[in-house]
Amino acid sequence: MMPREAWCVAIRAAHQASWRVALSVSVIASAPLALLAAAAAGLDGGRTALHLLAAAVLMPASMLAHEFGHAVTYSLVARRVTAVPEIFGIGRWGGGQVVRWALDREGDAAVALAGPLAGFCCALPLLAPGGAFLLQFPFVALFGVHLLSLRRSADDGTQAWAFWKGHDHARAP
Repeated sequence: MMPREAWCVAIRAAHQASWRVALSVSVIASAPLALLAAAAAGLDGGRTALHLLAAAVLMPASMLAHEFGHAVTYSLVARRVTAVPEIFGIGRWGGGQVVRWALDREGDAAVALAGPLAGFCCALPLLAPGGAFLLQFPFVALFGVHLLSLRRSADDGTQAWAFWKGHDHARAP
């Protein structure tokens, strides 16, 4: 079990890294989703509108979950070294990053994979029965943007691929 201070540090780092991008995603997506929800409410009595509202809430939340996945996994893996890890978030309007000390290859790979998977898993409630079938899978695919951070050119992808290839990689603290 992680100490309470480590949870607080992880939450603070995830918030610092993701609030700007979550806000920008909310602002950009609000107008199209509101128009779609209004049209859908007239067509099927609100079931699709509820689904669109859930997507509008879950997409910004997935940005926080992505960074929180990195922060919590790092806190759990780094617990072998320190009780309260040194970690913080850097947020920009176009993205965020949790800054941390380097771990061994396995630890870095776990931290790199945890963020995109946590963000993508936020889409799973959209697959619940009763949702608008034609919108479920496109919205889940939209959450796949988190998995793009596992490309070889992205930071998360560099660490994950280094683990799979067996190479050490340099990472500044």
